[in-house]
Amino acid sequence: MGFIFTGIAVNEKFEQKQIDSFAFRFGCNSLEFDKELDFEEALNVDYEDEYLDFIFFKNSTLIFIPFDFALTLKARQASYNCETLFFSLNEFSMAMMVYYYRDIERIKILTESNGEIRKNIDNGLEIPYKDADDLIFKLIENVTKVSFWDIENNTKVYRYRPTEEKPLVNRTDLKWEKRYLARRKQMSNANNNLKVAKKKWWKI
Repeated sequence: MGFIFTGIAVNEKFEQKQIDSFAFRFGCNSLEFDKELDFEEALNVDYEDEYLDFIFFKNSTLIFIPFDFALTLKARQASYNCETLFFSLNEFSMAMMVYYYRDIERIKILTESNGEIRKNIDNGLEIPYKDADDLIFKLIENVTKVSFWDIENNTKVYRYRPTEEKPLVNRTDLKWEKRYLARRKQMSNANNNLKVAKKKWWKI
């Protein structure tokens, strides 16, 4: 069987009561519960639709999302103080994408199309892999601490849909945003200093 799916893994548990926090951190509108389904159903993606299918593990979250909608989410932003993985796999067309972030740092970016590597950025990934396909499944397990292959077909999945409203923001979210912005500024300053350091002295 060939897989076709897109999703996000986070090494943080967003329970149902924390869905607004998830929406806030990933930069999307408020989400409302639609229905409960199982893992097997969640893998049958409707590409024309907009929804997020959540699996809540003990200490992590795995979400399956139609590809176009997934591209609107801010996986790097949401990786502040945690790890996020954006992945997309199409084993029929041999198109694969991996964007793995840790505390806003790009740890691994790998994209393949028709079996050819289009982009490959490595910043300290310590996980051996054969190809993008293999890397996706290994990173899902690394981030969630749950093997994709161990997820039962009848595992409960909770479908949410975006609304027209902004997510409700609590005090914890505002503290998170303040620290995230400080971290982003710190990284920006460090990158600017590095660029200056690399310049020839007569160009400064």
